[in-house]
Amino acid sequence: MSWMRKSIERIACSASGNRSFAGTLSRDLRAGWHLVVIRAPQKRPKWLAVLRMTPAEDLLPPVEIVLVQPYRFNPFGIKFGVFYLPRPQQQLSVDIYSKQDPPAQVEVILARVFRPVASVMVCLQNMSGFVAALRLADGSALARLRKALAITSIGGQNLPQSYSNWLSWFDDWPAERIDALRASPNAARRPAVSALVFQAGEDAGPLNATLESLRRQIMPVTGIEIRRPDGAPASEAAGGKAAGGYVAVLQAGEIIPPHAILLLAEEAARLDFPDMMFADEDRLDGEGKRSQPLFKPQPNLTYMCSGLLSRGVWLVRREWLGGADWAECARLQAWFMSYEADRASATRRIPYLLTHRAANAENAPPEALAAVVGGFLARAGFGAIVKPGFPLRIQWQPGALRTSKISLIVPSRLRGETQLACLREVLEKTTYPNFEMLVLVTQAAPFDAGQLQAIAQLSRHANFRAERVDSATFNYSAANNIGAAKTNGAFICLLNDDVAPIGGDWLDRMVGFFADPGCAIVGPKLFYPNLTTQHGGVIMGLAGLVEHANRFLPRGKPGYAWRAELDQELSAVTGACLLVRREVYEQVGGLDEDFPTAFNDIDFCLRVRERGHGIVFAASVEMIHHETITFGQHYSPETSEQEDSDIRRLRARWSQICRADPFHNPNLSLIGRSEWNLAYPPRQQPQAVA
Repeated sequence: MSWMRKSIERIACSASGNRSFAGTLSRDLRAGWHLVVIRAPQKRPKWLAVLRMTPAEDLLPPVEIVLVQPYRFNPFGIKFGVFYLPRPQQQLSVDIYSKQDPPAQVEVILARVFRPVASVMVCLQNMSGFVAALRLADGSALARLRKALAITSIGGQNLPQSYSNWLSWFDDWPAERIDALRASPNAARRPAVSALVFQAGEDAGPLNATLESLRRQIMPVTGIEIRRPDGAPASEAAGGKAAGGYVAVLQAGEIIPPHAILLLAEEAARLDFPDMMFADEDRLDGEGKRSQPLFKPQPNLTYMCSGLLSRGVWLVRREWLGGADWAECARLQAWFMSYEADRASATRRIPYLLTHRAANAENAPPEALAAVVGGFLARAGFGAIVKPGFPLRIQWQPGALRTSKISLIVPSRLRGETQLACLREVLEKTTYPNFEMLVLVTQAAPFDAGQLQAIAQLSRHANFRAERVDSATFNYSAANNIGAAKTNGAFICLLNDDVAPIGGDWLDRMVGFFADPGCAIVGPKLFYPNLTTQHGGVIMGLAGLVEHANRFLPRGKPGYAWRAELDQELSAVTGACLLVRREVYEQVGGLDEDFPTAFNDIDFCLRVRERGHGIVFAASVEMIHHETITFGQHYSPETSEQEDSDIRRLRARWSQICRADPFHNPNLSLIGRSEWNLAYPPRQQPQAVA
């Protein structure tokens, strides 16, 4: 075995708290397999190191390596791991997280290793991940092994999912952190905050716990009002009645940490005083241990209708609060009022854990939430049906929109048993009354006998036709743009020829979402033929660039925070099945033909969102996508020249959203197939903390 020590950096740091170290490699670190070692002079039982290496090319993302091994037994003060570096690296930085006093210096050792040695070490550092990757990989035995090793390496080490340890590293609020927050430049601009606490039951325990947490606030509230249902007289706690400005809305049993009001007021000033703010939450068991964190996405209409975002502390301007018996109902009413006033964008999600729900915390009954949501939908004229239970399910109705014509555009070769069967299923099963299907075949030669036979069979359906795009080179974007120009439907549906509906009402259900005038694109949930999830929406930044959420999750499983089962707005959906308003398609110029095969759907969705339109992942609409069960190109360390060009172009155009997808909480991971695990570290730290 040949070891090549590429760089050793010793960097002193005098800052307090979590330490950051930076250095420049003596020469560019070549691509390949490397052993990475970070050594601290002092021995520490538990600490975490995050190493970031910057590629020589500016447009490429930094490689981020989280080192936790060895975790439980660490006599030498080291962290190590083996990783594949896909491209030459130029600079490095290291962040150290520890409950103990961080070291004054660290030593970074990078050594190139042979593939066989790397393979063994990759398996050892994340055996469970390797086994899962090997089980799902396809191809020959050697191809499966290489693919499993690649994804295990890029996925990183088997990170500890102990919530208590994660809290100790990233949700600790020592005196110096509080002092830094108090001394922020926004201190003089922070608004006064009062509290409104709802109590429904006779048990005084939950209410007393909430009131005690309010009295322990570092930044005191200006008053506390207690509201009871059914017209019971309101009472006031010490400090006077809540009035004016911002109100912290709580239900009895919701407990906030001592820094909560201070941090909310700080964020209100930093964000130029939004109408409303809400934060993340977790639960307390009977012994006071924290668990089950709920890390929330940005607020959006479809997910808000489920009621899942209505728990935990909200900071609301007094003028948005109406009459309600429950805090959850009051929060939903306030947000729906802001939506109707076209001010929904003035609600901000604060990605910090600022509510701990006690085991005996009061919950609004689902029927009370359903009444609030149903009342809003009726006022808005959406005609949707609210289904009982928690979370709430909404069935959006097309109403008068069902008369609108839909143009299905399907690029295809008109070959293959599976593809032709899918086309027949779409034509035969779809119950929507007014649609056409245009199949576009890109080839320089005329249709051959097999294609003509397929056209003859499919043409038995009056709403089918096929045309040839005279070109020897296939361009998915160009084919769809040509199809859009040759059709006249009010809605355009981009559809792969290997996608088939599970239910015949798939188009009816998708069109229903367009009752909301802010909705421009709808994409369904797609399953592999074995009924595990292929597309559960798109998360920007996942797996290094972009990837589908909930891949391989079995059908019927709700996933994290019901994100696999609930309709919700996202940054993008796949073009394998994508329904869009024609005027929006034309407004943004259709698909970008400089993305001939990959990322054209992602770029299209992001350009639509840039114009202020909404994109809905319709989890309630299910279809089968006969795509090979594979990890996809983003997991492979080797990409083609065209793919490399597309990756660079997408990242150059959308670097900001790749770093911070608003619908994926920064406390959640961006490691492929681990999107609902804890992030190491979170991608957002308090602004006022050094």
